[in-house]
Amino acid sequence: MEATPEGRVRVLAGSTEMGQSTNTIFTQIAAESLGIGCDQIDIVQPDTAQVPNSGPTVASRTTMVVGGLVESAGRAMRETLLRSELLKPGYDSKGFADACNQYIAQFGALRSFVKYEHPRGLHWDDEKYQGDAYAAYAWAIYVAEVSVDMLTAEIHVDDFVAVQEVGRVINPVLAAGQIEGGVAQGIGLALYENVIWQQGG
Repeated sequence: MEATPEGRVRVLAGSTEMGQSTNTIFTQIAAESLGIGCDQIDIVQPDTAQVPNSGPTVASRTTMVVGGLVESAGRAMRETLLRSELLKPGYDSKGFADACNQYIAQFGALRSFVKYEHPRGLHWDDEKYQGDAYAAYAWAIYVAEVSVDMLTAEIHVDDFVAVQEVGRVINPVLAAGQIEGGVAQGIGLALYENVIWQQGG
């Protein structure tokens, strides 16, 4: 994470946006951790030449893991500005921008870097792609009610109930979308999609 002299904050992460609304979530988390508006946050296109690979963008992993890093980086940057006494308690957007400008003029770049550390007991081998891929899993109950035509074998999903323990919700609309997307993917894999393996892959 880095600030500009104009008081904008650029979030640099190696997470790819492909439908999980990563950019929206990172913007919300960064703005809240810094105490500024979402309109002051810029999400930089992922570039592993600048930042480490953030790992797979799957379900809510990016929100939990990388979003947690964005929050830590934002808090660290805010604390740096407060300790410098250039940022005053009860600041507004202009106060934040002024503090960034003065800090950069006096001390140089204003950056905050946070790196993910595996929890103890969790082992992952990037080269072999083996080990404990995830530190935590969500609890859920999914129930599908289906009808099967005994003559044609046609299957119809009559009803589907998804009960998901999601923990702290950052964005309710996006959280619901993740669950709905998972349900649609599950139904698709079970009834409509097929992966045909050929020799060599």
